[in-house]
Amino acid sequence: MEVCNQKSTIICSLTTNIVLGSIFYYYTFIVEKDEKCLATYISNTPQSLQLKNGRDIVDVSQNFDQVLKLYFWSIVVNVIQDILRLFFFSWDNRKIKNTILMLSLAYLVQLYAFVMNNIYRLRHEGMVCSGDYQTDEQKNEEFFKLTYIEQRGQFLWVFLIVNWTMVACGLCILLLCLAQSDSFVLLNVMQGLCV
Repeated sequence: MEVCNQKSTIICSLTTNIVLGSIFYYYTFIVEKDEKCLATYISNTPQSLQLKNGRDIVDVSQNFDQVLKLYFWSIVVNVIQDILRLFFFSWDNRKIKNTILMLSLAYLVQLYAFVMNNIYRLRHEGMVCSGDYQTDEQKNEEFFKLTYIEQRGQFLWVFLIVNWTMVACGLCILLLCLAQSDSFVLLNVMQGLCV
């Protein structure tokens, strides 16, 4: 029974990673992939390509591309890890286990991508190129569609919200577990004192 539960957990993880990888593939390699958006911290509109020599101009499209690629390739590694775990589940091969363990380093890449997503998306320049400062009427203009990378920016924003929600839920669960274990320890200490 325990083997079935572990295998179903691996299958669930594999399915989740494939779906997530597909979404990141779409936003990394299809959506706005050739768009270029440059911004400065002093303007609420993107800058032209001719001003790129300025030292304060940030290539937001490159930053977003970097974050998306980090997430995508780390998810691909997670898919490979899940496939290895699924097919070599019952093997007692040291090399396979070490390979699976080494592939776990992809989680560090995801953590790095999460930090960079926070920095790049929440900086003023990231908000400018995502169209956060534009009204709905301005977003319908042709200039907006040609100079902003709104879809990528909105996707990274939603993914930030999902990530921070997961962090908050994880912390709540951790606190509940700690509170429960402390109560159990405290109860045992109190019973020991009364005896």
